[in-house]
Amino acid sequence: MTRKPQEYDWFYRKPAWQKLRQMALSRDNGLCVRCFKQNKIKKADVVHHIVYLTDDIQKGLDINNLECLCHACHNEEHDERWTGKKSKWKKNMRKGLMFDDDGNIVEEQEMPES
Repeated sequence: MTRKPQEYDWFYRKPAWQKLRQMALSRDNGLCVRCFKQNKIKKADVVHHIVYLTDDIQKGLDINNLECLCHACHNEEHDERWTGKKSKWKKNMRKGLMFDDDGNIVEEQEMPES
């Protein structure tokens, strides 16, 4: 099941989400939690829902359902979800797409080296 990029835009524009997103970034010190678990320090670009909104909208504003991720980890998460296999971040849900800093699906751009 794929979602249209605009399907949950209303949710991400709500002040409650914006506030919770900032709380999650503060909680995780602005770092990607998956990279940190591998002893890597990388800036978080996206606040990700562990249980997706499409699976349970009620968990959308649960801070315990959020993790801060870098673009690479976030794109890997979504690629694995839709294809059933892990891959490098450049292989996105669909060729030519990636996530921007706000978690929106956009056309792929070259990512600067970190």
